[in-house]
Amino acid sequence: MKTPPVYGFARWLGKIFIIRTYRPKIYGERHIPKKSGVIIASNHSSNMDGPLLYVVVPRVVSFLAKKELFKGPFLTWLFKGLGQIPIARGKGDAGALDEALNHLEHGGIIGIFPEGTTSPNGKIMKGRTGVARLHLRSRIPVIPVAIIGTYKAMPKGTFFPKKSALRINVGKPVCFVEHFDTEGENMAVNRKVTDSIMNAIGELMKIEADDEH
Repeated sequence: MKTPPVYGFARWLGKIFIIRTYRPKIYGERHIPKKSGVIIASNHSSNMDGPLLYVVVPRVVSFLAKKELFKGPFLTWLFKGLGQIPIARGKGDAGALDEALNHLEHGGIIGIFPEGTTSPNGKIMKGRTGVARLHLRSRIPVIPVAIIGTYKAMPKGTFFPKKSALRINVGKPVCFVEHFDTEGENMAVNRKVTDSIMNAIGELMKIEADDEH
């Protein structure tokens, strides 16, 4: 999948600022497939999280982003150019889900912050079940990712980042084959799968040693 021009330019700018300023460390990058579709599910502690993943993930990542960001022609063009898919939060947006499924089926990467909003204190919160619906409908693996340090650098409500050590822990893909037959339509199963994914992210957030996992 080719890198869209807007995405490529944003990644170039991000590398100049983020890589040179923060020198983030990524562990477990080998778990990200080079070609096939995959869902990346990460904790969300700062507005830096998305740009950081744009920079460190070697492939194009299309994020499910809140619909409120797509205001006016310019912002709509910008976020679409960044590969983002608008989603109406808390409304079971079928259109956004179908677009994400199509992207995955064509070998793309979908990025999602299951918490649905930025953590106010840097701690992981309860995940919304959209990630489970997407996984069970697509039958495509989920890669749990923990982003560490962005809360200290730029907590919710701030606009100017501070210097902080940044770390990204990429976990092994998870797949809940035993629940594929539900097609993401069983609320209890969706909750169970989502909680398992969030637990995997939480465990990755605890890893601070400079070794692979």
